[in-house]
Amino acid sequence: MTVTSDLGQALGEFPSVVVTGTDPDGYPASFRCRPEKDPAGVLRLDVPAWAGLAPGPASVMAHSHNEQLWDLRGFVAKGTLEASGEGLVFRPLTFTRTAGGPPLDTIKFIRACRRTAARYLARRGLARPAVPWDTIKAAKKTLPR
Repeated sequence: MTVTSDLGQALGEFPSVVVTGTDPDGYPASFRCRPEKDPAGVLRLDVPAWAGLAPGPASVMAHSHNEQLWDLRGFVAKGTLEASGEGLVFRPLTFTRTAGGPPLDTIKFIRACRRTAARYLARRGLARPAVPWDTIKAAKKTLPR
């Protein structure tokens, strides 16, 4: 499969996506929409005027889960926003299914996240933070059942 076909298939699994790009000053801005697939391999976006996005790097992502936070599904596509006759289009360059795809893809994604986190901490000379499990368990006991 290609980036465009993988993204096109994933779009059909979600009612909307979140598009993130930058404004002309370089500040990030995000909005939710339902993009339209274009035969040219881009996504046509209905960009709200308040978003003020400019052409440049961007991403499209979506995720969902049930009320108990199980059955997680998601993806992220990185690419560029480009000027078009009717506004902006998103041209995908990479596609990653973050959850809900084949189990091996999910394992690869989790491992990549762990490597990224380890590199981040190593570059800054930081130790991996301790998780206060006792505090978390105590807090869970106070929740209504």
